[in-house]
Amino acid sequence: RALEDPELLVRAYAAEALAKLGPEGIAAARTAAPQIVLGLSSSDPELRHFAARALGQLGPTAAAAVPALRDSLRTGDDRTRGTSAEALGRIGAEARSAVPDLVAALRDPSDDVAAYTAVAFGGIGAAAADAVPLIEELLRNERAQVRMHAAWALGELRGTATPAVQSLIANLKDADLDARRLAAW
Repeated sequence: RALEDPELLVRAYAAEALAKLGPEGIAAARTAAPQIVLGLSSSDPELRHFAARALGQLGPTAAAAVPALRDSLRTGDDRTRGTSAEALGRIGAEARSAVPDLVAALRDPSDDVAAYTAVAFGGIGAAAADAVPLIEELLRNERAQVRMHAAWALGELRGTATPAVQSLIANLKDADLDARRLAAW
């Protein structure tokens, strides 16, 4: 019933809640995805954020939303750009067409957007090989949270991230415990 609510924000929340229930919930929420995509172009920043978040919760079943998420990644506010990057990563390999936009987002002036974008590459996998040098640069960011996200992403990329191994080794001496832990991962 909530998936048919006249308020888009209610539909986005409902889809996100259903996605948390696993495959059956995702299948049910999938019907609302086209409506949730409309939320990405809303004038309400909160709705844009929740629309991107709900699409991310749907994972690969939201692959049809990749073009809209790419646009949101390029034009949204910081919070929406970060959430759109995260959603693309959760969609996974089906979002590989977004790699050029994600590479650009690694250079975003917002550290949070860059960090969420690095994590997105971990979800996209081998198609992210071109981004490894940029993710590696994030290992030297002044904010520990950004260094942690970069290390996690490189760990997720496994063999694709081999060129960054020396930088990960250097981060084993990071002042931040979590950044060291993720560099070791």
